[in-house]
Amino acid sequence: MIDNVMFNVAHKLHDDLVMPRKLNHPGREAYLIRGGVQLNGAVAQCSIIIDLSLFSSPPPVVCHESWLKLGAEWHASPSDKSLCYVFGLEWKDKLEDIVTTHGYFVAAQVAKEWLLRNVQWLLNKHVLSDQLNLTEWPNEWAYWPHGSALATTQYERAKRNRQII
Repeated sequence: MIDNVMFNVAHKLHDDLVMPRKLNHPGREAYLIRGGVQLNGAVAQCSIIIDLSLFSSPPPVVCHESWLKLGAEWHASPSDKSLCYVFGLEWKDKLEDIVTTHGYFVAAQVAKEWLLRNVQWLLNKHVLSDQLNLTEWPNEWAYWPHGSALATTQYERAKRNRQII
């Protein structure tokens, strides 16, 4: 069942990219999707891996663009250009809840849309910061705090206060 879910998510993501490359299935447990993510006035070349951890951790997304600003503040790893586009615990909680209440296929559709929307949001910020020559992430751009413990505390508090769905 989970193999079919991964296949559907991978193909739907592949179809949503600009000029996607051939969908790779290097191993039974993962799909590698490469292509352009449509942004406001730009297209970002990215690689996305969909694997068996789809509902427990956000799929890895790597941006291959030269304008990508690197570092924790910019939510992009200096070592491999992978993006931090969603807080992992939030991803896990929401998708596990959707799996329980609506099933794997609905959760997979939500995961695909959430991934794409958040990656677009983050990369649009990078494009804008490049155009404006920003050197620091503006405080008015929302994000979870850096550091797992602080982010977890803030996330749990927001969840208790029903500030997040």
